[in-house]
Amino acid sequence: MNRHVLHVMLCVMLLVMVQAVVVADASQPPLVDLEFRDAEILDIYQVLGDLAGWNVVADQSVKGKFGLSLRATPLTQALDLVAQSTGFGYHLMGNTLVVVPASRLKAMAPRDFALLSVRHMALETAKALLEAGVPGVTVSLDQRQRAVLVQGTAAEVQDAQAVLA
Repeated sequence: MNRHVLHVMLCVMLLVMVQAVVVADASQPPLVDLEFRDAEILDIYQVLGDLAGWNVVADQSVKGKFGLSLRATPLTQALDLVAQSTGFGYHLMGNTLVVVPASRLKAMAPRDFALLSVRHMALETAKALLEAGVPGVTVSLDQRQRAVLVQGTAAEVQDAQAVLA
């Protein structure tokens, strides 16, 4: 038998034994039993995505092997454990699980913005304060309205509003 075919068959036999446990409360994520030995990380995400009924899209750098054994674990917790253990992260966009290196997750977060009035300090001072106090935000000045336009994640924009409050 072709050595490659034999290797693939062996990997398939060793890779996955997955069983989704049905949970009575549909609002809770399903509990899963997972066992992977020396499995491709992308295959693990694919199985988790399949269990949830999600499409899976992965960055080309999602490579490597990983093993885990989980019993009666909520699906979302299983995803978090795999992400934390492998250095890859995920973002759910609708019904698609997007898997990327953890360093790229922030860039995928939805962007928000707010136009904040500035009355008690110079606009340049407000901009410097926001950029120093809320890393990651983009601040633009609107001289005509005496305001700053703050762009970032929802949490960053909320932090910026608190800084100027």
